[in-house]
Amino acid sequence: MRVFILSVCVLTFCGSAVAEPESYFFDQIHKANRDARPGRAHFSDLREIIGRRVVDETNRVIGEIDDVVMNDRGTIENIVLDINGQGHVPLHPRNLRPFSESALQLAFHRDDIGRHVAEIEPAAGDAGRLRGRDILGARIVGVSGERFGTVQDAFLNETGTNVIAVTVRGSKSHVGNLVLPVNRGMRTGPGRIVLLNSAYSAALNAYLRD
Repeated sequence: MRVFILSVCVLTFCGSAVAEPESYFFDQIHKANRDARPGRAHFSDLREIIGRRVVDETNRVIGEIDDVVMNDRGTIENIVLDINGQGHVPLHPRNLRPFSESALQLAFHRDDIGRHVAEIEPAAGDAGRLRGRDILGARIVGVSGERFGTVQDAFLNETGTNVIAVTVRGSKSHVGNLVLPVNRGMRTGPGRIVLLNSAYSAALNAYLRD
């Protein structure tokens, strides 16, 4: 099984007025392939965030992470906390800090949680935002319809504030696991299908043949 490790600076799942040539994407893929994998943070991979326990200042478990909400540039805007099945509270990432390998801790007193709730909790499917659960399992296809696989996970940057790459399980035409850079060459379509623009698709196909 061939494993390709790719990374990029920042994610943009929407279209852009700036159109990079095929060579740009190929160079990004080639350069990033020399890295072992994207940097890890205390938030780690997206699958490891969702379901992680959250404790209060007394180290008592108060709930778990239900989802992660990002804007269309891949910046994490809030982390949705399920308070032991009694309701959902969106919090900014800065309001959670590392506690253990399996848990995060509130960065404030539990009684003050109402003061730290994010101003807006975007509804699922909000055109301007993406949910982690929507990204996981999304299909990756090229502009001409070629299938590259489905998203299995997403990597965050070292500060845990941006999605920088996605792990893709290959399809019949591209066997193996890919870690694709996420950037202006990608956008989401119906059903959260991630579409690669023509330059990105051509560069990826060229890289796979290289």
